[in-house]
Amino acid sequence: AEGEIGLFWELLHCGRPAEAEKLIVEAISRAERVGHDVAKSAALMSRTGVYVARGHLERAELAAREALAFAESFHFGWIFIAEASLGGILLYRGQTEEALALLHKATRHSTHFSGVPEGLLAWGMTAAEMEGAANARAAGMRFLPRPGISRGFGAWHAVLSMTEALCLSGCREQAARLRIEAEKIAAEWDCNVVGFPVLTAAGIAAACAGQWNRAEAHHRASITRMDAVPYVTAQPIARYWYADMLAERGGPGDSEAAEALLQ
Repeated sequence: AEGEIGLFWELLHCGRPAEAEKLIVEAISRAERVGHDVAKSAALMSRTGVYVARGHLERAELAAREALAFAESFHFGWIFIAEASLGGILLYRGQTEEALALLHKATRHSTHFSGVPEGLLAWGMTAAEMEGAANARAAGMRFLPRPGISRGFGAWHAVLSMTEALCLSGCREQAARLRIEAEKIAAEWDCNVVGFPVLTAAGIAAACAGQWNRAEAHHRASITRMDAVPYVTAQPIARYWYADMLAERGGPGDSEAAEALLQ
C-alpha cells in the first residue's frame, strides 16, 4: 500500500492519466482493506488529477473536497497538499476567494512540496489583480531552483506558476530567465499537479525573451501534446498562451491566427 503512493503521481505528470486512474482505484481499495489511511489519503488526493486531465472540473472539485475532508478526519500531516490541489482547481472554476484562502493555508508548511502552493498563490493573486500580488510573487520566487533544490518537486512547480504570474504582471524579463528551467522540466513532465502544460510555460518564457521561433515551437508542441494524451483542461490553456504570443509578436497574420485560437 505504501509503495503505490510513489507510482501514480508521476503518471499524471507524464501523459499517462488513464494508467494512473487504474492504479489509484486499486490503491484506494487496497488501502481500505488494510486500514492504511495515509495511503488512501494520497490516492484520494491524486484522483483529482485524473478528473483535471479529463476536463471534469466539477468532479475534480468534489474529489478534492473529499480528499481534504478525509485527510482532516485523521489529522494527516500532508493536508496542505489537499488544500493546494483544491485551491488550484477552484482557481480554474473562478471561485477565487476560497481558492486563495486555501492556498494561503497550504503555504504554512516547509517541505519537499514547498513552492507548489506558493506558486499557485502568486499566479492566482496576479491573475485576479489583487492587492498583495507583488508580495505573493516575491514569496514564490524564493522557491525557484537554486543549488540544492534544482530538482525539487516544489521548485519545479514554482517555475511553472511563476512563469505565468511574472508574464501576467508585466515582469517579462524575470519570466524570460525561467526558460531554461522550464525546458528542463518539459523534458520529463507534460503537466504540473493542476494540469498546467509545461511546454506552454517554456513558450511563455521564450516569448518574454523575444525568442519568437523558439516560443512558437514550444506552443505548437504543447497544443499537439495536450490534444494527443489528452489533457482536456490544458487544451484551452495551451491555446490561450499561444494566442497571447502571436498577439505580442504582431507579425503578418498573427492577429488573425490569435483570434482563431481564442475562438
